Amino acid sequence: MNKLLNILIAAPLLVFIMYTSSCDTIENPQVPTYGDLDTSLYPGPGFYVFPEFAETYPSVIENILIEDYTGHTCGNCPSAAIIAHDLKTSHNGRVIIASIHASPGSGFQDVNEPDDPDYPEYSHDFRTPAGEDYVSDIDGFIGNPMGMVNRKLDATGSNWKFTPSWAAAVEDIITTNAPLEMNIQVKLNYYTETRGLFIHVQSKSLQQMDGRYTMVVFLIQEEYIAWQTDYSQPAGQQDVEFYHHKDVLLGAINGSYGTLLFDGASQSDEIFENHFSYEIPEEVEIIGSNPDEASGLSIIAYLMDRDSYEIVQVIEEEVKITY
Repeated sequence: MNKLLNILIAAPLLVFIMYTSSCDTIENPQVPTYGDLDTSLYPGPGFYVFPEFAETYPSVIENILIEDYTGHTCGNCPSAAIIAHDLKTSHNGRVIIASIHASPGSGFQDVNEPDDPDYPEYSHDFRTPAGEDYVSDIDGFIGNPMGMVNRKLDATGSNWKFTPSWAAAVEDIITTNAPLEMNIQVKLNYYTETRGLFIHVQSKSLQQMDGRYTMVVFLIQEEYIAWQTDYSQPAGQQDVEFYHHKDVLLGAINGSYGTLLFDGASQSDEIFENHFSYEIPEEVEIIGSNPDEASGLSIIAYLMDRDSYEIVQVIEEEVKITY
């Protein structure tokens, strides 16, 4: 995933529409826009048209991102994945999963090359630069399987949680039901001819916020079949050839820690927009081909406190074929 497009600009483009009269009143100020698009990924016809955002957002409560840090030779990791996906199923779309293959020193991540005796077993490299950054930069990671639940800090000041703590962390967010600080909506276009994915994100402050906040965009492959060690299987059958890896992180479209929205203060009802384009690599399988069919990919977008790493809001949007 080293082909991520570096399309961000250093500062927001603040555009004003003004009347041509002598009046110096500024009319209809546009929201700050971060990013730019590679228009060569749009196959036409005509010019690329930005989608319109809805007035209402898809969620009015805090959603929950479980980051499941795993490895394909980690025999206890499939059991952790089951726990994560059971939580996703039981909370009716409010829980979102990102399966991240990462560990310090790449433990459980070893990849066999063609000249290795066990090749092609464990020959797919699931690692990403973003995953490597998180396990290195966010203190407290001990080993797979571990995870984070909205990257909330626990009583010890750690963002990381062992698998048995995930359910309680989810329930704590749901029962606390804290007022949502910021919200997100995402619009997507994907063109099979160019493998061009266009991502449009609108973020809205729902109350005054102070701090440093970023928006991060993950590209997720909903399922990938490859080898996995699974200690829940009988002896002699623990190397599973056709294991279904779910919600696999392919990379962070706009970098591991995303795009800075503001550093200081954000006012209630302040709106930010982010626009990105990305060429899906040829090695990533797209399952659909016709308009409105599923591609097998999704986008996770989340707002993060850059200092504590805590996630304020997260949503997931399925990537469907535009044409």
